Amino acid sequence: MSIIYGLLETITYHNEENDFVVAKLREKEKKELTTIIGNLSGINPGEFLKLTGKWVQNKRFGEQFQVESFEVTVPATLHGIQNILPPD
Repeated sequence: MSIIYGLLETITYHNEENDFVVAKLREKEKKELTTIIGNLSGINPGEFLKLTGKWVQNKRFGEQFQVESFEVTVPATLHGIQNILPPD
């Protein structure tokens, strides 16, 4: 299992029947947004997330992080918040 952290930027798809979500996450020190997929009930853009799961390759959409579990977190310091946000 892998663990990633980041700021939830957008939710691009949400199935209300089973809470399956496709979303974009901003990880520290990555230029490109990370696509995350899984049953992510109750997440909202702007939240900091700790995600546990595995990397999968989708033939149509490329590399994605398949979430097994998650928790909403808060960076511990102002420096931590500044590091994850994009520059002005």
